[in-house]
Amino acid sequence: MGGCSNQLNAKGQKAMRLGYFSFIAGLAPFLAQAQPQPSTPTLNGAYFSSGVFVGGDFSRQTIPLGIQNGQPRSLTTQIVTPSSMAGIRLGWGHIVQGGIYLSAELEGSIPFTATISQTALGTEFLAKSGLELAGFGRLGWSPDDRNLIFFRAGAISLNRSLEAPRFNYRSGPDNELAPAFGIGAEVTLTDRVSFRMDLTHAMGTGETDLKIFQGAIGLRYRF
Repeated sequence: MGGCSNQLNAKGQKAMRLGYFSFIAGLAPFLAQAQPQPSTPTLNGAYFSSGVFVGGDFSRQTIPLGIQNGQPRSLTTQIVTPSSMAGIRLGWGHIVQGGIYLSAELEGSIPFTATISQTALGTEFLAKSGLELAGFGRLGWSPDDRNLIFFRAGAISLNRSLEAPRFNYRSGPDNELAPAFGIGAEVTLTDRVSFRMDLTHAMGTGETDLKIFQGAIGLRYRF
């Protein structure tokens, strides 16, 4: 009887093991579906971005007024004018190790108002701007492959001029590549769309000694 009981126990344990493995095998497809599937980070790949750039231009201008009593005369003034532009960006970026993000982008912007009048030292000045192009590299960090903070550096082709109609004087446009740098962030809204904001500072070296401070907000779409 003892031997028969042992055989029954052995058969029962074998049946239980077979039943257990069969149960696990049956659950495997459902467990696989329940596991999070790896996906491409939403920051990777080519992207298109559009937005509004709003800020201010600081320029220092020295206007020659000719000779009086044998001495050259000049008028030096400092002018701050508001700037608002519509811009688009095309770029490509990728997440590397440790959440580090690298990208390169091209940017174009055009002013909403091409000519702005300012008065300084009793003289009217006309600050004019036109189409500007820029190129930047971005270095950023993402904690989750979706949201991003970044630093960017590059150059902007300045297209600004300053006129003083009273003295029949005009300087610029500078038409120079001015170094520029900025900081910003992106917040993901969907797998392909994110909200972007950044601040940029450009430093011209032309005759108007132009410096630009701009903030930008807009949406980015990943292809």
